[in-house]
Amino acid sequence: MSHLEEERLFWDGFAEEYAEIQAESTTTIPQDVHDFLVAENILPTNTFLDLAGGTGKYIPAILANVNDYTLVDFSEKMLQIAQDTHNYPRLQFLHCEQAVFLTQTKDNRYDVVFSAMNPALTSKQILNELLRIANEYVCILRVIEEKDELFSLFEQTPEEWKWMETYKEWLDGKYRTQLFSYNSSESISKEFFLTYFEMDFPYSQLQKIADDLFQQNTEKLNRTTITFELLIIEI
Repeated sequence: MSHLEEERLFWDGFAEEYAEIQAESTTTIPQDVHDFLVAENILPTNTFLDLAGGTGKYIPAILANVNDYTLVDFSEKMLQIAQDTHNYPRLQFLHCEQAVFLTQTKDNRYDVVFSAMNPALTSKQILNELLRIANEYVCILRVIEEKDELFSLFEQTPEEWKWMETYKEWLDGKYRTQLFSYNSSESISKEFFLTYFEMDFPYSQLQKIADDLFQQNTEKLNRTTITFELLIIEI
């Protein structure tokens, strides 16, 4: 089985859980991105591509300002959920692997090319392809940081958070950016914290860490800040 097939099977299997996670999200990132694009006169637009659009998280916020919205994803299950959830006119769904789609797409085909948290945007060649098929703008959105008061202290920074800086190096200054930050909090039990890290630290060390963090309490309010960055390239 090829790596691509493994990835496809993973996302097909994860699709329903992913849709639930998206639905439970407390951030207003889709509407905030929409409002920023309108303020910057990137929207309204005629043709809009949502590349690796998954279950269509950004459709409800953006579609009203687009004449022709195309969502592309290589996961059939993701697309099925998107189609079942978003029944609007002017909306097209394409089941296609990214490299194939880019190869088959003509120059300057879409006024705006948008891609959020795209796991397959991993080379300068692919980024150049996005620039090629865009007529006016390419907009790339990623999470660049998520910090809390309990867990991130002991976890490594995910590699995908570093991709945005790599894109900037490839673009050599020909871009602009906008940050979106959101705060949330939830109560975490000491028992959950101990269970979460039980495979990462010796018991005595983990117990001391938990005692220091929770003091005499069985629960602690964990405050989290998540930051997205929107990269805008004008063609």
